[in-house]
This record gives sequence, structure tokens and C-alpha cells, in this order.
Amino acid sequence: MNADSILEGLNPEQKKAVMCTDGPLLVFAGAGSGKTKVITNRIAYLITQKSVNPNSILAVTFTKKAAGEMQERVTSILQGLKVGKGNVPLIGTFHSIGAIMLRQNATLVGLNSNFSIYDSNDSENMIKELLLERDIDIKQIKPSAVSYFISSAKNDMVSPEQFSFHYGGFVGDMVSEIYPAYQKQLQSQNAVDFGDLLYLTVKMLDENQKVKEKYQDKYQYLLIDEYQDTNTVQYKFAKLLSEKHHNICVVGDDDQGIYAWRGANIKNIQSFENDFENVTVVKLEQNYRSTKNVIRAAVNVIQQNNSRVDKVLWTDNTEGEKISIYQALDQEDEAEYVLSNVRLLQQKGVQFKNVAILYRTNYQSRAIEEAFLKSGIPYKLVGGLDSMNEKKLRIS
Repeated sequence: MNADSILEGLNPEQKKAVMCTDGPLLVFAGAGSGKTKVITNRIAYLITQKSVNPNSILAVTFTKKAAGEMQERVTSILQGLKVGKGNVPLIGTFHSIGAIMLRQNATLVGLNSNFSIYDSNDSENMIKELLLERDIDIKQIKPSAVSYFISSAKNDMVSPEQFSFHYGGFVGDMVSEIYPAYQKQLQSQNAVDFGDLLYLTVKMLDENQKVKEKYQDKYQYLLIDEYQDTNTVQYKFAKLLSEKHHNICVVGDDDQGIYAWRGANIKNIQSFENDFENVTVVKLEQNYRSTKNVIRAAVNVIQQNNSRVDKVLWTDNTEGEKISIYQALDQEDEAEYVLSNVRLLQQKGVQFKNVAILYRTNYQSRAIEEAFLKSGIPYKLVGGLDSMNEKKLRIS
């Protein structure tokens, strides 16, 4: 593999995104448009064509799986280009990067470098103890609800002292008392929760000029995937790291922003051009995954959103089968419709193991499962732990 192979197989817009290496870059990447290939090839291009030190590149994703896949692909490309194994940039999730920075500067936030990271169960148990100490009925004020408020506050960069000014109501008033005690308890146990990994990191960068400049000079090229899903603390993290060299590349799609319920702010990607000067904008609109019928349906739906950035997804793929929509009377009718279609597929020679049923929320599986139990058709329920909380009912 030679250096030119980095650009081989890329369409014009993908090449533009890969070769635009200096200054702020905003890449609108539609579904199935090859964004991961663009990100990984861009990293390889920076290292091999622009002689950027791999240690100066930081790539941030949202999940460990995505980070691992990106790391594998970058390593494979660089090995093909005969670049040494050790010359791979840091690729990780927001929280894993935050944990690294916190451990390197733990004393600045009142911790030792060997601090523990509490999971949601640990946090809720601590909150439960704090509630019981104050004779608060945990049936009325659940620890999980308090944990949610505290997590939301940290995502919004709201300190324990500021909480009462941002969140009101009965539960908010209760949390304003628990939050400071909870944070103090964590520190006394040399521990942080998941939210602290970014909240404390951003607070540290914001309040310590030397530390901020150290990481700005270390990571002169910043790439962020799924930027439409960033919340306030993640947005500030990106801004602080990139405000000196401005070599920030964000990749995302406001059409795919679905995580407002967990603090994601779609305006972060929509207003990127206002946050930086001389922004280069690239739109990856060619879809390589779906048929023309699927793309047309998706485009017609999403175009009803008047606040979106204008772009049109298209594909060179075949027309594909037409999409059918069935409006069921209720859950039972819907389940019977699904069952009847599975039977039709069976009559056409399709094996059960090649049929999958997707549904949006867990409760929707019950009616479908009951229908299959009554029919005697075997199935396998596959529980998903991904961010959309989806499950798949696979016929076996």
C-alpha cells in the first residue's frame, strides 16, 4: 500500500474532508456515507502526508466499540504504509480521555491518581445512604432520580453550589442539598463518578492555564465523531482543547441527532461555523448502504424539519423493494400482522433464522412474544445494550 492509496476509492467530497488538514473542519456525514473511512484515512493522511506527529492527534468517539474499531482501522492503514506500530494517535471516548487527564493531574481536583471510578450502582447506593441519613423517604425520592439530576447537572457544568439556581421544584430542592454532600463524600473516598470524568476535567482545564496549554500543545489536531450528540460539558471540552491551534475536525449529522433526552444539544453542530472562523464545510451526501427507495423515504421524512442544515442524501444503489406501511389497530393487531408476514416468508422458503424483528422500546416485545408463543414458532430474544436501548427478536 502506497501513500496514494489513502485517497483511493474516495469520492470527491470524502477526499476533500481527508485532505483539509488545517483549521476548523465541519463534516456533515449522512447515514451510510462512509464517515468512519473518512476519519481514519484523514488521520493516516495527517501522519504520512503532513508529517504530523501521531502523538499530536486526538480522536474522540462516544463508545468503546467505536473507538476500538477506529483504532484497528487506523493501525491497519498505517501498517500498510509501513509506519511503525508505535506511531498511532490516541483514540478514545470522551470519558476515557477525561480519565487519563484526571489521573495525570489528580491533585489539582483534590484526588490521588489512583482514584476509583464509581458506576451507577455505587453512586445510587451512596445517594441512598445520604437520603436515609436525612430521613428522606427513598420511595418518594428515589436514589436513581437524584442520580439523574446530579448527572444532568455535571453534563451542564453546574456545580453543587450553583445547582439551586438552575433546577427548581420539590425534587430539585432536595437534590440541591444532596449534591454537595454527595460530591464531598466522593472526594473523601478518593473517588469520582462517571460524570466527574468530564466535569472535573473541563473544570480543571478552565481554571488552570498551564494545564490547558499543555494539552492544547500536546493535541494540536482534534477529531470528534458524532458531534451532533455532544452535550455542554463535551462541547466545552472540545472548545478548550482547540482554541489555540483551531485544528478541530467534527463529524456528524444533525439529521441523526436523537439524544436530547440525555443532554445532547443539536445546536453544537448547527452553530459550529459561529464558534470558529474560516470553517471549511464538507457534506457527505452519497449513501453506500441503502437502496434508492429507502433513501427517498428517509429524505422525504427528514425534510419536514425546517431547522435542519440543508443537504440531500442520495445513492447509486438499486431501487430495491418498495417500503410497505401497516397501521395497526393496537399492539395485538400489530403482532398478528408481524406473525402473518413471518409465515408468508416461511412459505416462500425463507428460514426462520434469517428473519429479524426490530422494535423501538422494550415493552413492545411482549405482544410480539405472546403471538409467537401461541403460534408455536420458535424465537430468540436478543437483548441490546446499545445507546438506543433496542432489542432484536430473532426467529430461530
